[in-house]
Amino acid sequence: TQNLIGREGEVILPIDERGGVIRINSTTPMKYEKLHVMPYDDASYLERGMKVYIVAVKDNKVRVSPNKIIIKKRGEK
Repeated sequence: TQNLIGREGEVILPIDERGGVIRINSTTPMKYEKLHVMPYDDASYLERGMKVYIVAVKDNKVRVSPNKIIIKKRGEK
């Protein structure tokens, strides 16, 4: 999952403190993958159609944000 950090996705099921689903481009025959994700900031609400970035993996959960600047480097906490 660490190799996903920095990837751009599109929200397909709204993301709130309980999580949501994004779609990222893929090299699979389907051309994309769906991922269950959590917001980077638990108070965030991200609507369907928004562009988001995978910014961290925290507590074994993929975290996303519309703010690309907060992307965590591998191994960074």
